[in-house]
Amino acid sequence: MFSLKTPGDLFDLIQAPIRWQIIDVCYQLKVFDLLRSEITAPEVAENLVMDPVKTELLLDALVSLDVAAKSSGKYHISLDIAPWLLSDSPQCLHPLMKAMKTIRHGNLMDLLKEKTASPAIDMSDARFWDNSAESLRAYHEGFAAQELLSFLQELPEWSSAKRFMEIGAGSGILAQMIRKKHPEKQITVLDLPPMAERIEKSLADLSSITVLPGDYNALEIPPPQDIICGSMTLYFANDLVSVLERLKQSLSRNGVFFSFHEGLEKERTKPENHVIGRLIPALKGQNSSFNKGDISTALLKAGFKTVDSRSVICSTGPMMIDIGRI
Repeated sequence: MFSLKTPGDLFDLIQAPIRWQIIDVCYQLKVFDLLRSEITAPEVAENLVMDPVKTELLLDALVSLDVAAKSSGKYHISLDIAPWLLSDSPQCLHPLMKAMKTIRHGNLMDLLKEKTASPAIDMSDARFWDNSAESLRAYHEGFAAQELLSFLQELPEWSSAKRFMEIGAGSGILAQMIRKKHPEKQITVLDLPPMAERIEKSLADLSSITVLPGDYNALEIPPPQDIICGSMTLYFANDLVSVLERLKQSLSRNGVFFSFHEGLEKERTKPENHVIGRLIPALKGQNSSFNKGDISTALLKAGFKTVDSRSVICSTGPMMIDIGRI
């Protein structure tokens, strides 16, 4: 987490965009694929039809970032991070990084000086998510689904839960992981129609997973569900308390609602990961981040008897888990 305390921190800010450009260029040129096995800079340059001297400078920069290693003039990728970088890896994060660059980067001065508001990114539009399917899959398969599953498995109710539902899933990755590790569970995935169709196709060999197309603001959720999970999706509730009331009605007698979202603190100035990462979307009209306590308060208003909340550290920064029990 960044903190500006010394002149060196300012210098690090200048370095950060250069680091990203190095990684981005190597993604685009598929440099990482060439570094699966040891290879020299002239050999990489020949493959990419590039200048050997410039290619060596780029590869040396990768080594400086500990993305690659160099020995006797030969380079190879660091194996521990290779899954996130290789173009044919299921965990490759390039689609996600491209999408995040589009959403999170922009001309800050122009946005601040605008006399009229920028067009808001309509994240409630099904077409937005349909176009984001590839980046969502990369996000979930790269790390997010595994992190979320590890938190779900910590629930006291997890081992006895027979029916699990994920609302606003975005992909079928979590459902597939649960099916693989817990084949006894009945899994339902809910998402908007275009995304639901994509998810259903990706789960073609797993007919035991039910995919429901629809908007959780209006769709009747089939009861009884033992655990309903909402991860980074409650922003789109037309009325959060009303949605949570409806979801509560779909839970079994000892059912649990599990929320996984950010929680801004200190008058919406922390954590830095979320405040800075969402600044450009906020300036474009999409300032929808939850404050710490928003979801737990809504759960209590919706009639949940108890709510347990805690902060956890994830790859994308601190997140809040809010667990409502009936």
